[in-house]
Amino acid sequence: MQLSEAEKRYKLSVVNEGSRHFFSTNSAEDWGFLEYWEKTHDNINKAKCFKKIESDYNNDLQWITTLADVPEAIKKYALYLLSEKKVLLLTVDNSRNQGTIYNVMGNMNVPNSSNLSQNNSNSHDKDVTGSENKEGNKGKAHEVKENENVSTRERDKAANDVIRSGEGISPKPFLDPSLYVEHMKTHQASDFLVPKCSHQFIDAFVNAENLQESKEAIRLITPALKSSDKKDIECLEIVEKILNEAHEAYSSYVEQDTEDGFNQISVYPYAKIIGKSLKANVKPGFIQGQPILQSMTRQLKLSNLYFNDSSQYKSDGLIKLFGLKNIELLLLETSGYFDNKEKIKLNFDHHKGMFGCLAMLKSIADEFEYASIDKFKRVKGFFLNAAGK
Repeated sequence: MQLSEAEKRYKLSVVNEGSRHFFSTNSAEDWGFLEYWEKTHDNINKAKCFKKIESDYNNDLQWITTLADVPEAIKKYALYLLSEKKVLLLTVDNSRNQGTIYNVMGNMNVPNSSNLSQNNSNSHDKDVTGSENKEGNKGKAHEVKENENVSTRERDKAANDVIRSGEGISPKPFLDPSLYVEHMKTHQASDFLVPKCSHQFIDAFVNAENLQESKEAIRLITPALKSSDKKDIECLEIVEKILNEAHEAYSSYVEQDTEDGFNQISVYPYAKIIGKSLKANVKPGFIQGQPILQSMTRQLKLSNLYFNDSSQYKSDGLIKLFGLKNIELLLLETSGYFDNKEKIKLNFDHHKGMFGCLAMLKSIADEFEYASIDKFKRVKGFFLNAAGK
């Protein structure tokens, strides 16, 4: 379809988030599917999500045709692009095989030699557009020329956009071992010693022979608060709360053979103490009852991956800063009942928690987009996994 020079330079005046932003930053002559593929959906594995990208592209073009301020010629052009077949040309380069992958409507075929089409009596030879090759040139339709000037892309060092590294984890496919070595150099173990002012009270509680003696050990903290400095008072108040919850756990009749019982006795009380111990001016607090991780919802919406409420991330608990843009700071996942050893559940929660932490950090970066990198390096998102004993 032919466009005038003015129409070729046309850009949408409506600025949108997600993939639709592409049509506001690129001229109409660059609205082809290949350009859309290259400049959008950077947060997903494009090779595995061809159908989704194609669907988003078609939906975005259909949306353009509904805009009132878009010229009729541009709407017709959008319909023309909508009717075109979506074709991709990618390349593969390795020591055993050099060839071209032609992707038609999402079907990818990786050959075993430089000829992408093989003689096969059980299949029809097809050309680049997907139609049958009636000329009978089997094995030659997609022959790659040696001097073809096509840029190649390196093999990814990640699977599903996540670099896999660690002890006992296979380095395949083609993971650079130096990445893991450099990563481990950044890990420095820090010792956080229990303040000396609390030693005698903790020892008295631990050495108590029954619940009554443990309660009396806790009561010894109250007189000590009057004769301590400000720093010691803050420490002793937290220790007193923790010991009270420990006493409650030992004297409770709630069974821990369910996840709810495990949470009520061994997880929620201490998470509440942690939440309340943060600076009061940011209004910290712990919430329970499968609260929704809003950071994940926000990132999914920005990526056009949020479809309905079924896409929500329901956690087991969150620590939020209600006085600072409702920032989510800690994510809790409880992996079953007390002393649960089911590895599938543990592994699933660890992967789920990792993506939750990444969403929290990304949302913090979005909220404070003008902050320095040095400041952001000091930000920590926490994943608390309650599991085992």
